Amino acid sequence: KAATLVSNIDNMIPFDPKKVKNAVIVRMGDEEEFVNGLQVMVDAFAAHGIKADIKDGLKGKEETKKLSEEYDIILIATDKTGLPFFFEKKDKSTVMAAQAYGAEKTVVVSFGTPAIYYTYFEQANAFISTCSLDDGAMRAVVEGILGDFEFVGQVPIKLSL
Repeated sequence: KAATLVSNIDNMIPFDPKKVKNAVIVRMGDEEEFVNGLQVMVDAFAAHGIKADIKDGLKGKEETKKLSEEYDIILIATDKTGLPFFFEKKDKSTVMAAQAYGAEKTVVVSFGTPAIYYTYFEQANAFISTCSLDDGAMRAVVEGILGDFEFVGQVPIKLSL
């Protein structure tokens, strides 16, 4: 119940696991627990017969376009919890690129604060908040986007301006 589907434009989630062959997890964050935990997501995709790769940020729209041609799911994963959320150049590029090419297959996941939704990702087609870096949250994101369960959790803070 900790995994919350905040936005799901055009009901893109759940993805049909029979139609997904590969996924890329684009990492935005450096916290050791987060970086190490992403392997749990790779393993969760593998349990569904889906190959997943991890990439450290995006350099811009051209790279995003290439990923959108190569992958069935683009998952932007962030552990940002404090201000300023995205101050590194690679983070800024990823935020902008995430909303360019492949938007119909891009899911943004905050393992930190859900507040980044309104600041950076309100235009994203799909946004999930977990507020947790543990292995269960990592697995739940993959299982939820592949339809193993229906997202029913609620964000623990009010998401409005």
